[in-house]
Amino acid sequence: VHPTPVITPISNYTVCNFGTVIQNLSTNIDADISWSSNFNAFIGGNTTTIQNSNSIAEGLTNQSPAPGSPQQTTYTVNAVSTPHGCIADSMSFVVNLMPTVIMTSASAFEICSGNQVGAFFAANVSSTYTWQATDNPFVSGETLLPATSNFISDILINESDVNQIVTYIVTPTSQDGQCLGASQTIFVTVTPPPALVSSPTASICSEQVVNYAFASNTPASFTWFGQNNPNVQGITLNTTQGPFITDQLVNTTGIPQQVTYTVIITSLAAGANCSSQPIPITVTVNPLPLVQPLTAEICPNETVTFVLQASEPSWFTWVAENNINVWGETTTPTQSNFIQNTLSNNTFDPQFVYYNVTPTSSSTGCIGQTIQHTAIVN
Repeated sequence: VHPTPVITPISNYTVCNFGTVIQNLSTNIDADISWSSNFNAFIGGNTTTIQNSNSIAEGLTNQSPAPGSPQQTTYTVNAVSTPHGCIADSMSFVVNLMPTVIMTSASAFEICSGNQVGAFFAANVSSTYTWQATDNPFVSGETLLPATSNFISDILINESDVNQIVTYIVTPTSQDGQCLGASQTIFVTVTPPPALVSSPTASICSEQVVNYAFASNTPASFTWFGQNNPNVQGITLNTTQGPFITDQLVNTTGIPQQVTYTVIITSLAAGANCSSQPIPITVTVNPLPLVQPLTAEICPNETVTFVLQASEPSWFTWVAENNINVWGETTTPTQSNFIQNTLSNNTFDPQFVYYNVTPTSSSTGCIGQTIQHTAIVN
């Protein structure tokens, strides 16, 4: 009784894409060995016809649709002893052919200064990842030495007042077969901390609209509110969103009043969720110069004189309203600090000449209300 040959078993294993299957086939006694692999439409290079050989050496290509997936082919080995022709039990092993390892994670992120990047990696097959950053001198917190994890854990701080970009290089390695994939470049835009670049102060005249326009160093939204000043009317005390302070403020005193507004700036950067600390803005509300009305009484052909004064140093524009029964009044606008007209009454009754006086503050340029001085010409 002649012995049956036994084929040396081969364990299943993994080959990277474009890798080579190399196996020496053997039996415990002299035998003729043959082998073949099964057909897989997504594998190129494997031999599906029976080969009479005691070795396998062929390069395989994974041709599965993008982004690619692992493919398997089974090699079957047979043996017949020589010279007696005893047939061995066939032996099979599976070759797992990996696709080219490709990164599928996003390549661009945007964060606010002081936040974690938190970019998670992904590939077309289960993989481990090695990554590191390229140094940006205006950003701190980058990992400059190779690190291994499935996400970027860096907390980045933008030390400038403009957007900064940190570049990361990520290289995947498949967990099955340890196949090295192509590196991916990931760009992380680090927006600067939201900051106010418009002036923190403003000045208006009483009864004017503040019309303050917020401006920041990065695209942002603005949340603001005013703090109460009992001497100023029109302050928005509730939280308001918008790029302007539109309050119409009235100073109820004769001295400048200050209204403090608080604004919080929130970055509109994609993926960034950051806000500034509360920022104060001071609006000075200047009072309007006030003129007290005067009355003077003269005889015909006398000169009426008004010395123009206001609640604060001012210059004045004045003009008389025409009275057809009086000669001598100035009916064109005049700038001076006094009114002096010689007036004639053309009737037998007292006549009134009204002078409209408008003050303008010398220091603030605020224009006060127009007040009438009255000249009675007997």
